[in-house]
Amino acid sequence: SFNSMIENLDKKNSDITELIRELKKSDERQRIIMDSVQTGIVTIDAETHKIVDVNPAAINMIGDAKENIIGHICHKYICPSEKGKCPITDLGQNLDNVEREVLMANGKKIPILKNVVPIKLGGKEYLLESFVDLTEKKKLENRLHSAQKMEVIGTLAGGVAHDLNNIL
Repeated sequence: SFNSMIENLDKKNSDITELIRELKKSDERQRIIMDSVQTGIVTIDAETHKIVDVNPAAINMIGDAKENIIGHICHKYICPSEKGKCPITDLGQNLDNVEREVLMANGKKIPILKNVVPIKLGGKEYLLESFVDLTEKKKLENRLHSAQKMEVIGTLAGGVAHDLNNIL
């Protein structure tokens, strides 16, 4: 009976060791995915609005060290909403999907498309904010707009030249 108790303990220890190994693998997979995604991802404490986690893409867009970003109120970098006007925690929205700007640590602004959803982790409420850099898209839109303006001017100039030619 003593031997069977020891065998049961050994089996339980083996099961616990295997469970810990699986949890570490799962945590490593999650971290690799979060670090590889080119979308900025920030986890925010819904009660205090302080940033509790940030992935490398967000760190690059914000342009500061991770340890300087974590602990700051999200309004400092991402959402310029005033205190009490958070779309999720204060205005009761379930989703906030808008174009905004990230205020980089050096003061420069980057246009982004951001998406914020409320989540629960370990019984605590958080905001999961993800955003993509729209800088290149905005540059292309500006170039297209300029090209369209030039096309209109060209058409107008062609019409004027045609009318002038008819008069002559």
